Amino acid sequence: MLILPHRAELGFEKIPYVTHIIVALCVVIHLCQALNRADVSEASAHYCQSVYDPSLGDDTLDLLRISVEDCQHVLESMHSAPNKETEIQWYEQYNSETQEYSERDFDKIIKAIRDHYDEFNTRAPDSLDAELVYDPATLNPITSITSALSHADWWHLIGNVIFFLAFASALELLLQSTVKYIAIIIAIVFVTDLTYSITTSISGVPLPTLGLSGVVMGMIGLSAYLMPAARIRTLVWFIFYARNFSIPAWILAVWYIGWDTWDLFASSDNSGINLVAHV
Repeated sequence: MLILPHRAELGFEKIPYVTHIIVALCVVIHLCQALNRADVSEASAHYCQSVYDPSLGDDTLDLLRISVEDCQHVLESMHSAPNKETEIQWYEQYNSETQEYSERDFDKIIKAIRDHYDEFNTRAPDSLDAELVYDPATLNPITSITSALSHADWWHLIGNVIFFLAFASALELLLQSTVKYIAIIIAIVFVTDLTYSITTSISGVPLPTLGLSGVVMGMIGLSAYLMPAARIRTLVWFIFYARNFSIPAWILAVWYIGWDTWDLFASSDNSGINLVAHV
């Protein structure tokens, strides 16, 4: 079932310029990301094809030489990470959970991966993602801002933009202060990233994060506080049934924040979604 809020039913005559500028920045930045990723992907394809050896068996520990697809995935993931060792930590955690390889064999696998990446890094263009994403181990306020304006793919961007426009546009006009509105957005960005940093320092691998969804959830929560009775036009789509409803902002806030809170504590697999920042 799809529940998609897309417009607040409030009779403002002004245009929410700041909200539209933020959306435009997200689109432009993601276009630059997409072009850069294409260049990195082309470089990884050339490299992985050059080291591919079909004669190697499944018992080899040089894993990047037996699959071009896996080779590209590993190299591109490391290249887009601001801290390459974070990716290694992720592999170490996975192997400790699955016990797929002995510690000695796994050390050899990691050494081979590092050697391949060092060679690939001399041939590949710099990763824009690595410059933009927020590394929770750094507490960097600059990448807090740039990561909020960056996205993983076009669907990630489109989904966030639709939700952002549905709630943030009305809030910008309701607050009647550009400075206050921008300050609130920046505060939400910093709080969500700080919370994520604290959480990852206590448990888990500090994987980098990006996307406007933390701000979107902040706007949903703020809507429930400042304009709880405001009606939000919401598309409800279930199989062959699709209809627009006018739903109060507070009900949508309970729905989305409630589901994210449930997923955060009830599921160990969040499909790459930073639910800590959401909640």
